Amino acid sequence: MLNLFQHLCEAQTNVYHPFPDSNAVWNIHYFATCLGAGGAEDYYSFKMQGDTLMQTQTYHKLYIPYVESTLSGVCFGSGYSAGYQGALREDTAERKVYFVPPGQPDEELLYDFTMEVGDTVQGYLTSFEPVTVQEIDSVIVGNVYRKRWRINHCYSIDIIEGIGNTYGMIVQIIPCITDMPDYVITCFSQNDQTLYPENVSSCILITGVEMNEPQNQFTLYPNPANTFVTLSAVEGLTRNSDLQIHNAQGQLVSHSTFDVQHSTFDISSLSSGIYFLTLDNGEQTVSRKFVKE
Repeated sequence: MLNLFQHLCEAQTNVYHPFPDSNAVWNIHYFATCLGAGGAEDYYSFKMQGDTLMQTQTYHKLYIPYVESTLSGVCFGSGYSAGYQGALREDTAERKVYFVPPGQPDEELLYDFTMEVGDTVQGYLTSFEPVTVQEIDSVIVGNVYRKRWRINHCYSIDIIEGIGNTYGMIVQIIPCITDMPDYVITCFSQNDQTLYPENVSSCILITGVEMNEPQNQFTLYPNPANTFVTLSAVEGLTRNSDLQIHNAQGQLVSHSTFDVQHSTFDISSLSSGIYFLTLDNGEQTVSRKFVKE
């Protein structure tokens, strides 16, 4: 049975899943710990909307509709604001995606979905320092497996076929420095279907009008944490909620029922690394990423 399962996974990942060209949403969470016991959190969406012609090539335009930002102490946000964020095109024969940043006349390589273990990631994403592919495996997107390139274990940064860089889609990859800000794709949807990650049931575009996602209804602190982490959420989200904690490899490390608005969890037994805490009350599903020091 195991060999059959492995064979099916390999067969699925041999099918190339192209990058979206329309009606796609990437929701991003930005977090930074700052001076004066401060912190910064931004929530925003990248939305693919409309096409443009540049130098005889058709590109798909990328926008951020709205940025929900919270700052305290001496802190700075993600640097992203609402508006045009650049344009993308894919060469499906080469399995490469190209990006034209705002105000720049020429395209840069954004993703190469043909990389092998040991290859250096090239192009726009790696302006900080060289990054190499450390491992290639697969991950469930929707109901199929897609290839995943693991490129930074410090921040659990991957590149997923047809989705992109899990550190923030077009956010440039950082070196292994512990006090750098943290970005993460909280969910990805295409054609109004939530595809990634598999434990999120809804991926709604973040706008300034009637925010439907419970982003501002759920906080997790301190982050990073050492011994304890405290969860605070509104009553409606926590009523008979299913609470799960997964590690960066997607393995379930804790599972319980959560029905209070505030609670402190002992995480001293967890190994150092990145984890995802998910609350699901049957109507809403929301996740937070935290770091165990």
